[in-house]
Amino acid sequence: MFADLHCHTLRSDGSVMPEELVRLAAARKIPVVAITDHDTLSGTPQLVELGESLGVTVVPGVELSTTDPATGRKAHILVYGIQNPQGIEQLCEEICRSRQEAGEIMLEKTQRHYPIPREMVERHAKNAPALFKQHIMQALMDAGYTDTMYGPLFRELFDSKNGLAYSAVSYPNAHEALKIVRQSGGVAVLAHPAEYKSYDLLRQMAASGEIDGVEVWHPRNPPEDLPWLMEVASQHGLLMTGGTDFHGCKTKRGLPLGSYTAPEEHWKKLKAQMEKSR
Repeated sequence: MFADLHCHTLRSDGSVMPEELVRLAAARKIPVVAITDHDTLSGTPQLVELGESLGVTVVPGVELSTTDPATGRKAHILVYGIQNPQGIEQLCEEICRSRQEAGEIMLEKTQRHYPIPREMVERHAKNAPALFKQHIMQALMDAGYTDTMYGPLFRELFDSKNGLAYSAVSYPNAHEALKIVRQSGGVAVLAHPAEYKSYDLLRQMAASGEIDGVEVWHPRNPPEDLPWLMEVASQHGLLMTGGTDFHGCKTKRGLPLGSYTAPEEHWKKLKAQMEKSR
């Protein structure tokens, strides 16, 4: 284990506080950990200082939710080393506003089928900038309707095609979002290309110079894809990163922190790129 560069906390849809994540990294002897909550900048200077005191390098970041305009599919972009956060903060606020609106609709629809007090959901959402499906699911678990986050009940309610409670979130165009990332001085990495079948998007963004890297080591990237991802990165001079996509108990995979990491040599290249952007 070396650099786990993709981690979530209670600041979005994870299950541990940011401080707990840093302490967990120290306990598991992971030298580098990045906090990349969905659409919110939650890696604070205090967390960096905490990491230093525990022997862990904490990298503040964000995972931006965007859409590939060519396919309509989601495309997630990890951003590290942000120097000028104003544009990204505004973009995050817009995404979270849409997520909150969709979340309110999904909660109201869920309550028609599975009565739960709003307060039970708010208890799980109180640290996040918007209401996620996972917060509703956690309340449903607390109420005894299910014992798993991503089982039959999740599909019944939140399947994007015929879920009883599903409401779509409006995400920004990936290319427009990357322009804002460039203005911020951040380093942009296309996350888990296999998750949303973003292979053509990767080729396009790599050729145009829109992105700086690609997430190679990730639980949703099949092992047979790794040689191809490495080849694309080599051809276009892209950074290669990796991470567990850690969510704690709010995950489909149940993987401990540090299950997927970037090797030290690739962390050093990312670090150099972040320092170059300053």
